[in-house]
Amino acid sequence: MKNKNANVSPRGVGRPRYISKYPNKKFTVADLCELNGVDFETGKGENCSKLTLIKNLKSDQKGSKRTVMRVKDEFRAPASTEGLGRKCFVYVRVGKTVAEVTPKATKAPKATKAKTPAVSYEATKAALLAPVPVMDITTPEPAVAPEAPVAAPVAAPEPVAAV
Repeated sequence: MKNKNANVSPRGVGRPRYISKYPNKKFTVADLCELNGVDFETGKGENCSKLTLIKNLKSDQKGSKRTVMRVKDEFRAPASTEGLGRKCFVYVRVGKTVAEVTPKATKAPKATKAKTPAVSYEATKAALLAPVPVMDITTPEPAVAPEAPVAAPVAAPEPVAAV
């Protein structure tokens, strides 16, 4: 038997789980009920109920695949005309909108090894068997500095006779 509703996902035995539709902007539970075709006052809809939407909202806020997040310190006006009742929390969808906005990090190209040209076996064998020229490797004798001429000893001055 095929599912009549396209917004359900099979999960095994029993009724499949209803997949909630979320607005792309900030929303409250009343906006969520309106989008999914649920009457906010009675809590009943054609395919799901208000309770189902609230449970899906809570489960989508948890875990590693978080798709919805509650905006802190932001509330909407209460649903009652007298201003009494619960606070209307504001939620925002984060799954796809964050992924679309943030660019993916590009990886640096990997360093590749330089390819050596293909050399045939015959060319390698010929190069190994070729005679190697003998080089004369003699160390030159160290250059000896010529000896510096020795200066003649300086004679002591002759004493002058006093008269």
